[in-house]
Amino acid sequence: MDQESETNLETAAMKTIPKLQENKLLEIKKKPKTRPLVPRLQFQKNFIRVLRSMKNNDRGLTHNAKCILNSMVNDIFDRLTVQAIQLQRAAKRKTLTHNDMASACSLLFSGDLQKHAKAAGAKAVVQYLRSYKK
Repeated sequence: MDQESETNLETAAMKTIPKLQENKLLEIKKKPKTRPLVPRLQFQKNFIRVLRSMKNNDRGLTHNAKCILNSMVNDIFDRLTVQAIQLQRAAKRKTLTHNDMASACSLLFSGDLQKHAKAAGAKAVVQYLRSYKK
């Protein structure tokens, strides 16, 4: 009887295993094919606008040049934010002000680049405040 019960259990197990496998195969649904997301370069629209506004419209940027510019812009942005946050923490304030950003520009850049960065930042703050009041 033991042998018969073992064989019955084996045959019952063999019968249930394919059924389980079939059910699992039926439960797996195929995902619809989607297009992979291509990372967009953050600065791309601004540079294209600047290039189009130039007198010679026959110029462009290669993908390699765009990638290099994108990494440069991101690196400078990271450096500025780190420096500004350090200044904010040193002043024991909870908000980051435009003065912190101007000071960070003064510390990171030198010469004419510093003057132009401060002037452009001040112009952006004034423009924002004008649009905010309306």
